Amino acid sequence: MINLCIIGNSHTGALKRAWDQLVAADSKKKVRVTFFAQRVGGLEKLRLDAQSLVPNDASLKKALEFTSGGETSIDVTKYDAFLIYGVGLNAYYSDGSFFSREVTHCALIDNFGKSLGYKLLMMIRSVSNSKVYLGHVPLASNLARDKVKNSPSLSVQYVNGETLANDKLFASLNCVLVCQPQETLVGNNRNTHSRFSKESKRLDIGDNLDSELHPTNENIHMNDAYGEIWLTSFLERLFIDNIRT
Repeated sequence: MINLCIIGNSHTGALKRAWDQLVAADSKKKVRVTFFAQRVGGLEKLRLDAQSLVPNDASLKKALEFTSGGETSIDVTKYDAFLIYGVGLNAYYSDGSFFSREVTHCALIDNFGKSLGYKLLMMIRSVSNSKVYLGHVPLASNLARDKVKNSPSLSVQYVNGETLANDKLFASLNCVLVCQPQETLVGNNRNTHSRFSKESKRLDIGDNLDSELHPTNENIHMNDAYGEIWLTSFLERLFIDNIRT
């Protein structure tokens, strides 16, 4: 049994609903999942206290308790693996050009280092060497891009970027940046198909906005169908990685 902790912001809502409604029935014998989430940048108010991530704010404490099913702080030592999802982590693209180690590192830090996701990674890493996975903010949907014919030379930049980030930054931190499942991508791997942003819902945290639909022009929060695809793909990878280790 793998004890997995998923930490994230409002983007985590699609994954949480997928787990509660669809995925858990097939995966519950292999993995135990605990979610800790808050909308917008609420997780900024987490601080490291001994071996736990503790909320500095009453509303964050309430959100953690609701999304986790009773836990008000994150005891890092309890989990075999972590997924940090959303929280300012952006995809990274590379055209394969050669740059020095220093320039490459600076570019990667510019893209990831200022994000809340990276801050959470470093707090976890300071007290645990358990595997950490990073899921970037979903690529924006754009109806006009749904039927853009992919150019192989452009499409590969997304995978190249993931590989570069993992090799040059995250591998040394026992961390992996995860790409979106290919079936969700369009427009040379720079957009999410618009069908996945339709009827996306707010993260449930126990208030009157729970599961409220996002505005129709919202294009970066994804729906439950996306959450099912993303989480199913991720869990398959997690199980394979666990067998290898």
